[in-house]
Amino acid sequence: MSDADVQARLRAYRDAAQRREVSPDAWPRLERRLRREPWRRAALAAIAIALLVGVAAVGTGPVARWAQRQPATAGAPGRPTVAARIPLGCPIGNLEAGFGAVWVACDLALIRIDPAANRIAAVIPLEAGVADIAVSDDWVWVASRSSARPAVNLIDPLTNRQVISAPLPGAPDEIVIAEGIAWVTLDSPGTVALFDAETVAKLPPVRLPAAPVGIRSGLSAVWVTTSRLDQDSLYRIDPRTRATTRVPRAHRVVAAGPDSLWVTTDNPSTGIRRIDPASGRVSATVPVTEIRAMALGEGALWASTNAALYRLDPGDARVVGAPVPLEAPSVAMAVGEGGVWVGQDGRETFITRFDPTP
Repeated sequence: MSDADVQARLRAYRDAAQRREVSPDAWPRLERRLRREPWRRAALAAIAIALLVGVAAVGTGPVARWAQRQPATAGAPGRPTVAARIPLGCPIGNLEAGFGAVWVACDLALIRIDPAANRIAAVIPLEAGVADIAVSDDWVWVASRSSARPAVNLIDPLTNRQVISAPLPGAPDEIVIAEGIAWVTLDSPGTVALFDAETVAKLPPVRLPAAPVGIRSGLSAVWVTTSRLDQDSLYRIDPRTRATTRVPRAHRVVAAGPDSLWVTTDNPSTGIRRIDPASGRVSATVPVTEIRAMALGEGALWASTNAALYRLDPGDARVVGAPVPLEAPSVAMAVGEGGVWVGQDGRETFITRFDPTP
């Protein structure tokens, strides 16, 4: 990388910090990235000085408010409020938050939404439809559905350009980033493809007894749902050893977080439950039916149906506050960058941003 490129990236990070509030994990991500090469260690000091100068310069601006922010005090959260409605005009696949943006898989394009302005900031054309998206420390990962050339394509969030395309041995379904690895479920029977999330080097795949149809990460593990003859099973994968263990009595993984695992059970009519991963013992049941999407974040478990958005206590699954009505059925959800983002598909497609802490 040339000196000019280095300076351009430094300016981009400085300008981004002054434009919008910085997410709490932004500095650790940047620090890890800059430490990887000798020149970056020197650049780290320069960026630190630039950010400190930015805080002083903006006074009570967004960076200063972020630097002075204290942990939120305990108390009953208010009802989420609609902060923005962003029309798209194309079918929504999935949503992901990261790098100061919300990323939308939308037909043959990846759409970048700027949370500071609540508008579309970039449209990145793609050669094939998007199966799923994920965010690592360095890239936005896009799993491509191309039948001729299935691949994961890496987008540089600084330039909004594709920089790497890593071929896959089969059509991808879902992708997560966990423990420094990109995990990609494939349509081919029993295969989870693995890539080093930093170098994009291909790693030996994980084999499972049946085709994977869902994947989540949390509780220091990767959780994969497999399906055979309409019978779903849930497996825990140790990210370090790649050892797999079947979770008893679990049907399909729905959401996973630092201290909770949410699944459907062998009887789908019982709804979504929190379970102990070792024993499959149910510790809580979600009192909401016909859930279309779920996500953990902003101190809550969020669930959307065709009609409403619910905030749930991740400890006991009770509904917190009144649900918020939706204008159209939900098809996807992401939590992060200061909001709860719900993709909706009715007479038109759009993203609704909800403020979780009014």
